[in-house]
Amino acid sequence: MKVLILSSNIGGGHNSCANAVMDYFESKGENCTICDSIKFISDHFSKTLEKWHTRIYRYMPKAFSKGYDYVENNPDLLQKKQVLRKILLSGNDRLYKYITDNCFDTVICTHPFPAIMMTEIQKAHNLPVKTAFIHTDYTCYPITADSIVDFYFTADNSLQDEFLKCNIPQNKIISSGIPVRKEFYSKISSLLSKEIFRINPDNKHLLIMTGSMGCGPVEKIVHAISKKDSIDISVICGTNKALERTLKSNYMNNKNVHIFGYCNQVAVLMDSADLCLIKPGGISVTEAYVKKLPMVLMNTISGCEEYNTRFFVNKGCAVSSSNSEELIKMSLNLLSNTDRIGKMKKEFGEDEIPNASQIIYDTLKNC
Repeated sequence: MKVLILSSNIGGGHNSCANAVMDYFESKGENCTICDSIKFISDHFSKTLEKWHTRIYRYMPKAFSKGYDYVENNPDLLQKKQVLRKILLSGNDRLYKYITDNCFDTVICTHPFPAIMMTEIQKAHNLPVKTAFIHTDYTCYPITADSIVDFYFTADNSLQDEFLKCNIPQNKIISSGIPVRKEFYSKISSLLSKEIFRINPDNKHLLIMTGSMGCGPVEKIVHAISKKDSIDISVICGTNKALERTLKSNYMNNKNVHIFGYCNQVAVLMDSADLCLIKPGGISVTEAYVKKLPMVLMNTISGCEEYNTRFFVNKGCAVSSSNSEELIKMSLNLLSNTDRIGKMKKEFGEDEIPNASQIIYDTLKNC
């Protein structure tokens, strides 16, 4: 296969998913290329959209939530006469040329926008390519119904009815799970992983993950929990440089607090953790899910993350709150209750979580 993976810089999860898929496909000898689909409209538009998405997501979460609710309650947003659809499809001629010039035979979308773009390209040109749309959250996106591709890869089998309600044929719906990088499917001992990061082996370890953009009431949470000498805290700040600088300055003399920026060793950090306090982006919660790491979910954004939260809380392997004081209390209670943590771990099940990238590869290779 010669595979084009169309992602988007609107949030880090779509690119993370794209890279996980590419790594697996290339390990099987396939030729893969990842592109930001919005750049086919224009580089300037892509950069502007990414910048404002990050600002709103990080500093105005209520506005972001209202925007998602608006899209969810207005299913005609991408109908033919709508301005957003015209803007989105303005890059289709360039995308079509790129696909044909490079002889791609498979196109995988990790965001709804390229799925809509590919739908219209196929209507106009009927290219001899296989098309797929990977959902990176535990829900069916509001505009999925506006897309037509060969396969829809979903986060979990329990979501099938949501896709059927969007008039997606059942034979196109594949419950693959959400792709994460291969290192999350392996594990090292807690003792060794703690040694790597100089974490006190006698302490409980709380891993705080703020998503790629560094969101949530992290400073308040770290301030409260860092007072406990029996707990080590690791914080991954993502691309939020201001948060990283502040925390490093505040806790430079506290050996129990470990601050990271954009970290490429999350899988090993998870091996060392007893509990993960996490912003419930689709990729982040799936990484913890694959590692079978109990979660406290910071329900601060809503939107699609509300569905991710609901999925794991209902499963019994997470608790959640939108209130920072409650998040602190939940984390401290769980870290002091070994039996409760053990029960949450059991809710993940005994079997290994299947490798989503492998399921996607096998499906597309054999169809």
